[in-house]
Amino acid sequence: MPHFSLPYVSIKPNYFTTYLRWDSTGDTQTSLFDKKEMPIDNKTDGLMSYKANKRVRLAIDWLINISKDKSLSKKGVKTNFNYKLNFVTLTLSSKQKHSDNEIKSKMLNQFLTELRTKHKCENYIWRSEAQANGNIHFHVVTDVFIPWRVLRTDWNRIQEKLGYISRFTEKTGKVDPNSTDVHAIKKVKNLSNYLAKYCSKNSKGYVVLATKARKDPFRPKSFLTYNHPKLQPKAKFYRQIHGKLWGLSQTLSKLKSASKEVSGRIEAEVIWLSKYFPDKVKYIDRAAVYMFDQADLLKKKCLGLVTTFNNYRKSILEPKAEPEPIPIIEQVTQVVKRAYVQANLEGIWI
Repeated sequence: MPHFSLPYVSIKPNYFTTYLRWDSTGDTQTSLFDKKEMPIDNKTDGLMSYKANKRVRLAIDWLINISKDKSLSKKGVKTNFNYKLNFVTLTLSSKQKHSDNEIKSKMLNQFLTELRTKHKCENYIWRSEAQANGNIHFHVVTDVFIPWRVLRTDWNRIQEKLGYISRFTEKTGKVDPNSTDVHAIKKVKNLSNYLAKYCSKNSKGYVVLATKARKDPFRPKSFLTYNHPKLQPKAKFYRQIHGKLWGLSQTLSKLKSASKEVSGRIEAEVIWLSKYFPDKVKYIDRAAVYMFDQADLLKKKCLGLVTTFNNYRKSILEPKAEPEPIPIIEQVTQVVKRAYVQANLEGIWI
């Protein structure tokens, strides 16, 4: 029967956990808390799963952690204001005519590509949702600020690939729809929860299957096929989004947690925190969750935990370049030279 090894620590930007690992080779069992019934397939039905919510929240914590404070001047105001992240919303300017996947493939992907190349944005999170009118729209959190005029011009140009600006013009006579919203996030008491509300929440209402009617394929049904105990008289209904609901930049997708065996200084720090701050520790099954962010740990001089976290962070953000492989002919030459030198030392004539 397998038994547990020494505890390990897993350090994230806003908290860390200690847990026990199985030490049996090849044993992949997890704690009872983590055991979930395996899904039949990986379809989302337009809803964010518990695991997806957890992953997005972690990505938001990392985005806040690695983003630097920036300063921005406002027209007509002498003083600058500081901000950390930028929150962007992208909408369609006319009625949706294409599938969610086609819009993400031909429009959102191009926007994200230009975000990286044109605006030098390295880190971002995006989330897709359906509006009450059935149109898909996107929330994007970035680590760079994009002026609203530039953002609108870019997105409207991309929209026209599928004709959404032309249809808007035919209907309204205008040529420059207000299809975007952008603002720098300055002071929010709990920035992580504020962003998670937009990026990991499900719609404020009921997400139901879209009707298959040819006339309006992106409108949700206005009723449920079962009695919902919390159904409100004026409940809003949103259709599910097909395909991927969210995504991360490459670097953010790599950032998970710093893991290490609990020993030495780290062990002393964990014991000290458990003893003097018991109200900030939660015990779940074979794990303990310590609600201390990196600023808290630094103030409390828990340098073992802070150093472990910073070393992991640096390994992802500043990976060491792998040495170039030595050509085969050069490898053979080096082997021959070493053999020649060794033979001469031993007095053997080659």
